[in-house]
Amino acid sequence: MEMRPLEHKIALLIDGPNMYPIEFKEIKEIAERYGTIVLTEVYLNKHASRGLIEAAINGGYRPVIEAIDDIDTSLCTRATEIICSPRYEQVDLIAIASCDGDYVPLTHKTKEYGKKCLAIMSDTNGRSIALKNSVDYLEIINPRTE
Repeated sequence: MEMRPLEHKIALLIDGPNMYPIEFKEIKEIAERYGTIVLTEVYLNKHASRGLIEAAINGGYRPVIEAIDDIDTSLCTRATEIICSPRYEQVDLIAIASCDGDYVPLTHKTKEYGKKCLAIMSDTNGRSIALKNSVDYLEIINPRTE
C-alpha cells in the first residue's frame, strides 16, 4: 500500500549554493507538506557568509561546511548513511533541495533501499531533467520578488 505523502519521516538535505537565492525556511515548509522532518542539514561552501551560516542555524538546520567542489560528495555520503544505516530506519523519504543532476545516482540508490525521493528545485537555476525524472515527488520553487 502506497503511503500518502503526509505520512513520511523526512531527511531534508539542502545543496545551499545550488538553491541560492531561495530561503531555507521556504524549502522546509515545502518538505513539511510530505510529513515530519526528522533531520535537516544544509551544505554550504567554505566561502558562505557568517550571516548565511547563522540563518541556517537559526532555522533549525545543521550547517555542513565543505570545500566548493566537495558539497555534492558530502551530501551524497550523508544521504547514503541515512539510507543504509539502521540508526535512521524511521526515515522513509530523502528530500534533496538542488537542481543538480549529480544526485541522480543517489535517487536510484534510495529507491533500491525502499525509500522515496523528493526533489525541491529552484525555478531560477537550471533544472536537471534527469533528476526531475528520477524522483517520486517534485516541487519547483519560484523565488519571491520583493
